[in-house]
Amino acid sequence: MEPVEIKELMGCLTTDIIGRCSLGVECNSMEHPNTDFRKFGKRLFHFTPFRLLKATFTRGFPKLARYLGLGVFPKDVSDFFMNIVDEVFDYRTKNNAKYNDFFQSLMELEKNETNEKVKKTNIATQALLLFNAGFETTSSALTHAIYELGCNLEIQEKLRKEVTTVLEKHNGLLSYEALTEMEYLDRVTDETLRKYPSLPISIRKCIQDYRVEGTNLVIQKGVKVCISILGIHRDPEYYPNPEVFDPERFTEINKSKRPPCTYLPFLDGPRNCIGYCIDT
Repeated sequence: MEPVEIKELMGCLTTDIIGRCSLGVECNSMEHPNTDFRKFGKRLFHFTPFRLLKATFTRGFPKLARYLGLGVFPKDVSDFFMNIVDEVFDYRTKNNAKYNDFFQSLMELEKNETNEKVKKTNIATQALLLFNAGFETTSSALTHAIYELGCNLEIQEKLRKEVTTVLEKHNGLLSYEALTEMEYLDRVTDETLRKYPSLPISIRKCIQDYRVEGTNLVIQKGVKVCISILGIHRDPEYYPNPEVFDPERFTEINKSKRPPCTYLPFLDGPRNCIGYCIDT
């Protein structure tokens, strides 16, 4: 049996899914792993020392970086994705074509913008942001899930049985309705993101003075707070035997026993990750 590079395979799958959702294009990376879309998509996440320096400078001095024409992404990568946005935008506008996807939502949001160049730039920025945020995180989560299923054959068999049963009920069609019936699949996904959160930490800025309950500690407005997502997810107070992969942690009964904000793969509140909307 030939070995399979799961991370690369999941990267191709994620390219196809995110490309369809964010840019409205069929990437076909699963059938053709060396397509330009896959090649440029991978380069989004290839950081040379010079690119890291530019990214740090851009984050610290955004106005100066904009004046100097410095960008986080290489110019040929930005041009590639901008050309795709141009083609998709022009096709949908010319043919009055409407689709139920993220790109269409962006077009609707920008419909009152009279400057077409600004409109396309805004759409490209948001679409690329979704692609950038969702690509590596999703492929890594899928890879970790497959790893855990390979290590835990009982869980794998239980999940396989659920998927097979539900698909038979829906005549083999993997529809939205079918997915909503796969409750154990949801638990496996949640447990994967608990054990392997996409971001181990998150930094937020305090918007008003806040006294930590039960202490004299006051977090002042403007102070940046580092949230250890991985630390919370691996805390035995909330998740006994945290190193064990156990989807039963996420039954409705078990979830109700934990305090709020002890499960933060997408963070929480009005500025949580857009991936939460896609995931749910």
